Amino acid sequence: MRRRSWVFGCLVGLVLGWMLGHSGRPQDTSGPAHLVPLSEAAFYESPDGKTLMGLWLGPQQGHSNVRLHVGYGVFRPGAQVAEHVHTDSHEILFVLRGRGRLTLNGTERVVEAPMAIFIPAGTTHAFMNDGKETLHAVQVYDPAGPEARFTRWTRRPPETLRGSDIRP
Repeated sequence: MRRRSWVFGCLVGLVLGWMLGHSGRPQDTSGPAHLVPLSEAAFYESPDGKTLMGLWLGPQQGHSNVRLHVGYGVFRPGAQVAEHVHTDSHEILFVLRGRGRLTLNGTERVVEAPMAIFIPAGTTHAFMNDGKETLHAVQVYDPAGPEARFTRWTRRPPETLRGSDIRP
């Protein structure tokens, strides 16, 4: 358990470091800092019930001085994300647990924990959890925007989530 907490802390540090280093200087330095426990993320469940996406940190959550989105994805066995592209946002994934198959511009790759993935804007991609274990990943969009599609899914109130749903 300590190792997972350590890995998770390192990943969050990498995201924040990348955010600050990526654009040189933050675009908007005004406003408060945000410390958001995962239990306070807004979780949405896909229509097939195989994917949970937590909107964790970013403009969708009212953090107006944050330009990117940080989310938490839970992909149960059999979960699929259809081929799509984000024309204006980069996507970063940190796989914390599990394995699956990611297709990038037609090339399929195995992804597994622990792994960091950078998907540049304009890259066609798809995902499938073809394993027996649930895959957990931290997801970042820079800038925020693509995560808005998850709000069309079924909202899952915090009290309906099991600890295993939101813990790597």
